[in-house]
Amino acid sequence: MVGPCNERQYTDRNGQPQTFAERVVKLTDGLNSVNALLTGDRARRAPNYAVGDYVRVELSAQAREWETQAGEKRYDTIVYVDRIAPIWKSK
Repeated sequence: MVGPCNERQYTDRNGQPQTFAERVVKLTDGLNSVNALLTGDRARRAPNYAVGDYVRVELSAQAREWETQAGEKRYDTIVYVDRIAPIWKSK
């Protein structure tokens, strides 16, 4: 299932206004699920797949580590959708 496209404004390092677009995609095989992100133009162009639609996806992951203001180490892994294509529509 592909969620709505969310866009937010930010200022880049050069002081220029930019827009960041993302959509959350919930991928499941019926037993296991993972949330992944579509970003940029891919997020803007992605069709609205419904629950039950079969899609083929190519994913990549990015892991990062950071430290909180309290000095605690935190870890995060973000899964990105690189490509998504329909295989079969449920309706």
